[in-house]
Amino acid sequence: MKMSNQDECYMFLWYPAPGVTSGFGVLKSERISVLEIFKPITLPYTLAFIFGWPMITFLRFGVNDIGGIFENHFRTNYIRGGLEISGLLLTAVLEGFMGRRCLLLTFLTSSALAFFAISYPTLPMVAKKALFWFTNIPTTGANTLIILLTLCVYPTSLSSVTIGMFTALACIGEVVAPLVIDYAPFLIGNQDTVFFAMGFVALIGE
Repeated sequence: MKMSNQDECYMFLWYPAPGVTSGFGVLKSERISVLEIFKPITLPYTLAFIFGWPMITFLRFGVNDIGGIFENHFRTNYIRGGLEISGLLLTAVLEGFMGRRCLLLTFLTSSALAFFAISYPTLPMVAKKALFWFTNIPTTGANTLIILLTLCVYPTSLSSVTIGMFTALACIGEVVAPLVIDYAPFLIGNQDTVFFAMGFVALIGE
């Protein structure tokens, strides 16, 4: 809850009053600072999110941008839309069984292996195309899971601040991705290096 001073954020807790079993309570307030994300208990998650958010955004941009080399623009949109829906449904089903962290690592690992395989020069084009379309599923799931993880790690009063901060940080991936995915292959004349770079980025995010 925001108070008159917009720089301060408070979390209100309702404690039972001494000697009263029900019906009344004592309202106490606790100030929640943005520095909570750098406390020892949350610092490992903060550092992981600092690396993870830009890496996953890089992968999402890459999957959306490079699909045109396998299919035409209109067909690419339809295929990607269907696969992203499948990825969201699969995430919803598996998240309860595997847990968010385990499933996120599984998605990033499978993405890395698929991208590394696509970068292999002698791999048949049919296999490359199948693996590429497959990567839409784990990258979509990873993008959803890292948002859910961020929301559950920090106090509720900091959820909007942390999501906004990490979303802004994730834009680094969108800035770097065109240079790696579009400009670098133009200079060296080798498209396979893009997929190798995306696999390497998935490992960093993991």
